Amino acid sequence: MPDSARWWGDETGQIIELKAELHDGYAHIPIGLGSTVAVTNGIVRGNSWLAAIIYGIPATLFASQFDLVSIGRTITALLSLLLVALLLVALRKFNVDRVLTLFVILLLISTRSFFFASHAARLDVAAGLALLGVVVYLSRRYEEWQAAHCQPSEKWFFIVGAGMLLLATLSIHLLTLLAPIALLALYHFGAFRKWSLIGAAIGGAAAVALLLFVIYYLSGAPITLFGATQLHTQFHSVIDEIPITKLFSPNAQIGNVFARWEGFVAEAPAVLGLAIAAVVLTLVRIKHVKLSLGERFALQSCILAIVSWLLLESYAIYYYMQVLPLIVFVSALLIARSLPAPVASRSVRVALLIASILISYVALTDATLALTSGSRVTTANHQALKQAVSNIPPTGDVILAQNPSLAWLLHRTNMKVMSSHFLEFPITDRAPADVMKAEHVKYLLLYVDPKDKNYSFEVPTMMRVADSVGELIATQHGALLDVDRNYFALDTSRVDTLKLYKLKW
Repeated sequence: MPDSARWWGDETGQIIELKAELHDGYAHIPIGLGSTVAVTNGIVRGNSWLAAIIYGIPATLFASQFDLVSIGRTITALLSLLLVALLLVALRKFNVDRVLTLFVILLLISTRSFFFASHAARLDVAAGLALLGVVVYLSRRYEEWQAAHCQPSEKWFFIVGAGMLLLATLSIHLLTLLAPIALLALYHFGAFRKWSLIGAAIGGAAAVALLLFVIYYLSGAPITLFGATQLHTQFHSVIDEIPITKLFSPNAQIGNVFARWEGFVAEAPAVLGLAIAAVVLTLVRIKHVKLSLGERFALQSCILAIVSWLLLESYAIYYYMQVLPLIVFVSALLIARSLPAPVASRSVRVALLIASILISYVALTDATLALTSGSRVTTANHQALKQAVSNIPPTGDVILAQNPSLAWLLHRTNMKVMSSHFLEFPITDRAPADVMKAEHVKYLLLYVDPKDKNYSFEVPTMMRVADSVGELIATQHGALLDVDRNYFALDTSRVDTLKLYKLKW
């Protein structure tokens, strides 16, 4: 379902943000009227130039033909294919048997985490692709240069420093995922033994940082790190969920680890099993395991990335895709170097073939069920929206809408759409009704259900406004949302309600 509750409904917002960056010079969400996200998310979040190029250009070119979520998901699907190709090439470059290579790739793409991430207009696949690409590149270079007993030049360190920071403009999460790997590379490549080398690396990063700041400054956006207000911003929402802020709380860290474990069990059990098998096999065969220098670098990078992911990222389910490809890559390397018998043996190949058939059956069953469920919910929601909006004359009035309707409204009506960001990330402390009146909101579109399990926290607030100054002009019922519904066992017994109000100020 577009703007699925699984991703907090932020697919449309993500693509709008990147599209706006191309147009205005900084990332923001113009439809988030009355909120900080419409003004700026600050210098750190406002520079997403690689993502803007990859997602924003197609969104700009094809916005009249397709809705923003469909465009974003198409780009993500292409990046997912590129990720699979990179994993294939990388494992073969490290001389991993092709049967084992194909098997671990199958494990990755069969997971629900990959399945959902590859169908999302989000940047998680892009982050996973970038992380894997950096580790593969550095591992190969380290092995080659160590074998040749040479050291990279100052120019190379400058390019690496610049490239690492530039990649962070693909996804903000790459700042924390790539930083420890960058330090590891500087150490192994000998940068700390010579001031000119470490200076070159810092200079490269500084040059990109300066360029980004100049672009941001010239755009005219407010100069702020994380938002244009002292009130609650997106940065505060994220920082509150980062485990490292509770580093010395045993209960918080134990809960964090258990949450990640449960996420792996639910979303990527095959990868979890692969990683456990790789570790156990390596420990059992430790005397016989011989990793090359490049493979050791990859292993160290993977450990650092996992630690960073554990401590510096929320345990949200969609972030798993950022580290899964690297875990699969390193696990395959460990298994390949630890197997007592070659993968080419007949018994191993037969076992992998049987396992592949079973995994494929489960994955294809998942995909079929999800297709049916997603189509039913999306079709019902779009039909309800079409019926409700038919009551609005084409006068270009402002309609305040919730996430499940944004992509549809933006693509199919001539109304000015406003999102509900101002309730979570307000620019001022004005009352919600005053903000809505100031933004000339004429219509209010809400998702509710008979048992008061509202779509999101902002519904009660908007309902109070609707009850005081609104007139109910349309009501539609059905299984309209994916909230609390399982794509693999769809329950349509709960009836959702779509209500359209006309506000009389």
